[in-house]
Amino acid sequence: LSDCSINGTKFIIFTGGEPLLRADVFEILEYSSQIGLRTLLATNGTLLDDKKADFLSKLKNVFVQISIDGLSSVHDKFRGSKDAFVNAINGITLCKRYGVGVSISFTCTKLNIKEIPKIISLAEKLNVKTLKLRRFIASGRGLDNINTLDLTPDEVKNTVEKYQRLKTESRNKVKINMEQAPFQVLCDGTILGHDKNIHGGCSAGIALCVIGPTGIVRPCPSLGIDIGNIRESNLQTIWESSEILANLRNRKNLYGRCGICDYRSSCGGCRAAAYAQAGDCLAEDPMCWHDPPALVVEYKNVARIKMPRITVGVMQNLIV
Repeated sequence: LSDCSINGTKFIIFTGGEPLLRADVFEILEYSSQIGLRTLLATNGTLLDDKKADFLSKLKNVFVQISIDGLSSVHDKFRGSKDAFVNAINGITLCKRYGVGVSISFTCTKLNIKEIPKIISLAEKLNVKTLKLRRFIASGRGLDNINTLDLTPDEVKNTVEKYQRLKTESRNKVKINMEQAPFQVLCDGTILGHDKNIHGGCSAGIALCVIGPTGIVRPCPSLGIDIGNIRESNLQTIWESSEILANLRNRKNLYGRCGICDYRSSCGGCRAAAYAQAGDCLAEDPMCWHDPPALVVEYKNVARIKMPRITVGVMQNLIV
């Protein structure tokens, strides 16, 4: 954590599994806060109690994100526990009671996509100011259920189209965050808050990396490519010398539709989704509905362009 802070990292996320199962998690959160890192605890909320919420409330720049997959029966089915929803809501309520900043994260799948309006209403009822709509990425056990859970490009498009309107309508109550690639590419061909010439969208290896429990470093939580281990090498060295990260940082290396897309710089597609589908993190994002103007050309024959490494930016975000 000290190395990250010294080298310019601004934001760190502690996730899992379930981070609250770790005995020293609050010691780590406290240290992260003390050295000036904005810190997010991504949890299922079920293990929060008054003592823990009170402790979190005393930490500067520490926030909580609780995952909700739907209302009671839907959430409980996803989590495999009949009390999961009640306990998650209790966690949110405790955060609000003790003044801990709390948001809701919702992962969109075929099984719960119709739950989004109910989750927006729930956030309003609980006075939660931010709802993050995330896409399902087929990694880990998700690969075994990809046909059951993964949305089609048209379903993604319809979701973005519908909830961008709700985002506008609910802006004074709940901030609906849909800025994960390619969610931020709106159906009218514009970008959420971005110029299409600006480098944005997927931040894997550009402004983000992940450290696993054994020290393994990866470009993002869902992209299962090991690029080093902090038990064997300094994180900054891994960040600056990884050839995989160098390729991810240069969007001219992308191929397929993402490689010729007019929003290549401002979106870039999800590299983890590309890897899950094609076994190549530089392939096109299989979930995107956007048809680039250049599709009049047979993009499948476009050769992958190998470019020199670009200047390495600061690792702004770290997930542990």
